Parts: sequence; C-alpha cells; structure tokens
Amino acid sequence: MHEWILAEGILKGALGAAKGGSIRKLVLRIGEFRQINPTLLASILKEISKGTEAEGMEVEIETTKGRIECLDCGGEFSFDQLPLTASQKECVHFFPSTLRAFGCPKCGSPRLRVSGGRELEIKSIVVQ
Repeated sequence: MHEWILAEGILKGALGAAKGGSIRKLVLRIGEFRQINPTLLASILKEISKGTEAEGMEVEIETTKGRIECLDCGGEFSFDQLPLTASQKECVHFFPSTLRAFGCPKCGSPRLRVSGGRELEIKSIVVQ
C-alpha cells in the first residue's frame, strides 16, 4: 500500500507550505500512470492529519490521463487506447519503457515516449 507513504509525504509538504496556518483544502493532481487509488489516498490523508493544522481539511484529487507520443509519426494517444490487460498496465506503471513492446497504434513504431500521466503534485492549498 504505497498510498500511505505518499500521504505522509504529501501531508508533510502541505504543512510546511502552510507555515503554521490551518489547511482547509488540499488539491492534488495525480497521473493515471501512477496507479494510485484516489479514494484510499484521500482517506489516509484525512486520517493522518488528525491532531495537525490540516485536521478536517477537504481533499480533492484530479486525475490526469496517461498520454503517449510516437517519436516517429508524431501521433499522440491516451493510455486507454492501448489494448492492455491489468497486469500489462501495472508493468508499464513500474517500467514505462515497456510501452515499446506494444507499438504505436498509428504506425507500429516501438519509439514511444510517455508525455503525460506521471504527475504527482500538490496543485493548491487553501490556508486559513
């Protein structure tokens, strides 16, 4: 459950950015390739924030689509346009270079690059 470790780091960063203020809302942006359960992450953040300046905060999570670019034909497509099984998606999560094995849906080239969907960031913090 890597969500717990991520939640600890996110909360630490948010509290540091709030500089002692009370955090009312935390907005996160998480890419599809991160394979993070947003509901679980939000629940953990609310639990571990108890007793801190972030207790009771609202947690909003935006998910960005995985984007892939072909370096040969310039085609761009989304992760869900590839016919991958759940285990293949997990493999791409840990080893993005394995995308080459599936090839570009337009030209078949193995020269693919992840151009979006790996984000994991605090988008905004509302402090009171």
